[in-house]
Amino acid sequence: MFFLVLWKRWRYTLEAHPPFATFAKIILAFFLTFVVFAVAYKLAEKQGWEVAFWMSWETLTTVGYGDFPAKETAGRILTMFAGTLGIAIMSAAIGSAVVAYQYRDYQRRTGKMKNPHKNGYVIFNFPGAQNIFSFTQGIRMIEKSVGICIVDSVLEELPSALVHLPKVHFVSGSALDKDTYERAALLQNKAAIVFPVNPGNMDSDGSTRTIVALIAQFSENKVRIMHVLVDGKNAWMFQGLPSTPISESMEILALVQECQDPHSAAVFEHLLKNSAGANPHTVTPKCVIGMTWNELHGRMLELTSQTGARVNLFALIREGRVQVCPNPHEVL
Repeated sequence: MFFLVLWKRWRYTLEAHPPFATFAKIILAFFLTFVVFAVAYKLAEKQGWEVAFWMSWETLTTVGYGDFPAKETAGRILTMFAGTLGIAIMSAAIGSAVVAYQYRDYQRRTGKMKNPHKNGYVIFNFPGAQNIFSFTQGIRMIEKSVGICIVDSVLEELPSALVHLPKVHFVSGSALDKDTYERAALLQNKAAIVFPVNPGNMDSDGSTRTIVALIAQFSENKVRIMHVLVDGKNAWMFQGLPSTPISESMEILALVQECQDPHSAAVFEHLLKNSAGANPHTVTPKCVIGMTWNELHGRMLELTSQTGARVNLFALIREGRVQVCPNPHEVL
C-alpha cells in the first residue's frame, strides 16, 4: 500500500513536470541497459555476477578501469556497443539534469512551486522589493533563518534583488483561490501579513479586509494575522476579525516589532507618532541653535543625571516623517 501511494505521488509529480520526467526516463534507461549488459557479460565472459555488474558499470559510465577487460570476442563486441551507448546515455543524463535544474529555478522564480518553508511568515500582496528586503533584514536580526513566502497575483516573477536572498519564496496565485493558501503552506507557518493591493489608496483597505477574512476562515484562526491599514478611518471594517492593524506610514518597523512581540504594534506606533502630550504639530520651538542628534543625546544624558528624569530618545519626527536612529550629525 505504501509503495502504491508513493508511486502515485511520484507519477503525478513527473507528469506535472516534463523535464523531471525526461530525466527519470533516462535514469531508468541507464539502469535497464546496465542490467542487460551485466547479464550479457556474464554469459560472454563466463564471469560471476559481481565481475559482470562491475564490467557493465565501468563500461557504460566510460570509466574503464580495465581491471577486468573483455577477453572473448563476444565480450569485446559488447564493450564496443556498451561504451558507445554509455557515452550517449551519460551525455543525455547530464543535459537533462541541467534542463531540470533550470526548469526548477524557473518554477521557483515564477511562483509555481509550493512554499517549502515552515514556521515562517506568509506575505500577501507584494509590497515592493525594498520593503521585502527591509523586513527580511529586520526580522532576521532575531530569527536568523526564518522562511518568508510572498503571495501575489500580479507579480510575474520574483525580482532579481530578491532571487538570491536565502529562504525567500514566491507563490503566484489569487487570494480568492483556496489552492493558493495550500501552495503557500499557510497552515505550516506561524503568521500571515496582508499588505494593501494599491499602497496609499484607502479603497485598498476593502480588499485587505476580504483577504484577512479568507485567511482566518482557511486557517480556522490558528495562524496569526497582521494587516497594513492605509486609512485609520477604515479600522471599523476589521472589527470581529482576528487581525492586528499596522499603520501604512510605519509598516515595516511596526511589523517587525509585532512579529516579535504580539500586540505591541499599537504601542510602537503610539511612540513613533508621539501623539500624547508632545505632539510636534502643536509645539513651536522658541529657539533654534543648530544642535545635532548626537549633541542632543549628550544634553539629554546631562539632564537625566541632574534631574533623575527618565528620558529615551526614540526617533526624529520631521514634517510628519519618522526617522528611527537618524544620522548622528543630523541637524535638528
